[in-house]
Amino acid sequence: MKNIDLAGMATSNLKRRKSRTLLTIMGIVIGTISIVLMVALGLGMKETFSQQLDQVGSINIIEVSKSEDSTASTRLAEQTDNKLKDIDIEYFKGLEGVEAVSPVLQTNIKLVSGKYEMSASLIGLEPDKMNAFSFDIDTGRLLTDDDENVLLLGGKLPSSFTEAVESNTRGSAPKNNARGFGFGGMKPTEEEETLNVDVFNDRISMTLDTKYSPQKGTTQTQYNIYRVNAIGVLADGDMTRDRNAYMNIHALEQLLEDYSEADGTTLEDGYDKAYVKVYDLDYCDPIESLLEQQGYETTSYASFVETLQSTTDMLQVALGAIGAIALLVAGIGITNTMIMAIHERKREIGVMKVIGATLMDIRNLFLLEAAIIGFFGGAIGILLSVLASQLLSSSGFSQMAMGGGGGKGMSPLSAFSFSIPSWLIIIGLIFTTLIGIISGYIPARKAMKSSALEAIKTE
Repeated sequence: MKNIDLAGMATSNLKRRKSRTLLTIMGIVIGTISIVLMVALGLGMKETFSQQLDQVGSINIIEVSKSEDSTASTRLAEQTDNKLKDIDIEYFKGLEGVEAVSPVLQTNIKLVSGKYEMSASLIGLEPDKMNAFSFDIDTGRLLTDDDENVLLLGGKLPSSFTEAVESNTRGSAPKNNARGFGFGGMKPTEEEETLNVDVFNDRISMTLDTKYSPQKGTTQTQYNIYRVNAIGVLADGDMTRDRNAYMNIHALEQLLEDYSEADGTTLEDGYDKAYVKVYDLDYCDPIESLLEQQGYETTSYASFVETLQSTTDMLQVALGAIGAIALLVAGIGITNTMIMAIHERKREIGVMKVIGATLMDIRNLFLLEAAIIGFFGGAIGILLSVLASQLLSSSGFSQMAMGGGGGKGMSPLSAFSFSIPSWLIIIGLIFTTLIGIISGYIPARKAMKSSALEAIKTE
């Protein structure tokens, strides 16, 4: 028999048994929806975690500081404080797998521009290492070795300023009316967000006295007030850098010495910590373990990433297995439907054999019917899965699931977005069709073995 004749017979046979065919297809649809949504949820979770990782900066950077029991202090007899020394920095540079190392100084500062002020964390590092540590610039430029009283701002600093509140009517106001930028625990109001802020051209003053505030009556300070300029703003999106200001480490070291002299204290020699960048994520764990054995304290996102990856992989396997069980049940339904069809179509099978149909024709007929059920069940199931994923990921569904809470919460079903890429649709159609063919194989073999003469006699 020709293939087109087999296709016509298969379609005709399925149409004659509409109720049974639809119920069997419905089983495939339910199984397909289960497995596609489960896999899509796993993929969506992975994408969500990847987006979150993009906001924590480079994951192959280790922050190293020295704890009290650091064995590294024995390298030099005078190393008795908790500061990292140059000898520590050189040691980090010599470790296998290390790409770049920069010593780091860190302090808190107050910035004032006109009636606006901010408190921020100021980090000093070696300017020539900024490219190696993946500092992405949005506006302006990165720091250079010649920079002194200039700042590189995190992505959110220019829009995070707050207006100082005067504590009395006699408080002296600053002479300049320039607008600056700020950083504080309070979120800027809508009125403040509409202000025209120019961090590159407005006059900005900086002091290490974080209590200084000319708008609050604190107009005097014993510490130096520096005029600084913003030379660049980092790209927004890295939450480890968005709210920091950066300076040439040598310039910051001089500022800290001036601050100590004014405060009557002695500045401890050394660095607060060091940034250590490794070539690959695989180096993070062994290097951290080595440094911790020597008493250093380390912080990185490597262990978090590894745990996250293993968790998402396990979740994907578990979610896929749940959907596969539902699809397996649907496959059993196809097998049952085709076996029932054989008992009802014994005369048809016998007639086909008598008029010259080969065993291969009979087998292909039943396999084709099963494949059609699997294909159409998969197509309908995938279509419904796409619609369901869009519904479950919508903000409207989230609000409805939270009882009309106006988006203040998040429903469990919409906590992660669903992702249904094109390859999942194609594989889904192929998979459900194969499920149909496999499920129809045993009934097809049974139809091939039936006796034509006995089939005609029984009918």
